[in-house]
Amino acid sequence: MLHFILAPLALAALSNPAPTLPAATPAVLAVPAPAATLVVAAEPPLAPAARPTEGSEGPDGPQGPELTLFWGTFGILDTEVIFEGGLEYRFAERELFDGFRLAPIVGASLLADGGTYVFAGARHEHELGGGFFLAPSFAAGIYQEGGVDLGGPLEFRSGLDLGVRPTDELERTAGIYHLSNGGLYSLNGGAESALFGVTFGL
Repeated sequence: MLHFILAPLALAALSNPAPTLPAATPAVLAVPAPAATLVVAAEPPLAPAARPTEGSEGPDGPQGPELTLFWGTFGILDTEVIFEGGLEYRFAERELFDGFRLAPIVGASLLADGGTYVFAGARHEHELGGGFFLAPSFAAGIYQEGGVDLGGPLEFRSGLDLGVRPTDELERTAGIYHLSNGGLYSLNGGAESALFGVTFGL
């Protein structure tokens, strides 16, 4: 009697195919794209600005301080020519405007007749090229009479040098100087000197 029950169930199973499961869809994992990295090249550190050095800087830069030894003759236009020698100290040049520079100077001259002249003033070097230069100067000072009477103690000294600078630390000059009191006294004899000089950078 059992087969009468199982037979209809078997027929029903055969007539209805077994349900099919949907095909599994492979899971897609979303991987975030790597963030773009901005690479900035590091700039090299700026080199520190060069500091100007003190002292002589060559033809295109300030000169000084310097020391000049000079010698020659005093009274070249007079009947009596006297040996003259001395020292001049030049401070470092000061720029006044547009590259125009002046060097304050102090110095002393000794004359063979016993006269002395102590002065202070200023000097300017004008470059000519090739190491050559012209240097006008002006000073005022005290003259102690030896054998030449110039009229009084206060005398003014003006001059012009032609020089050459073989190195930054050395100058050689030849110049003409005029010494007089500018009419301050009743006697204004005046005198001219022809001097050679050697200047050393300090």
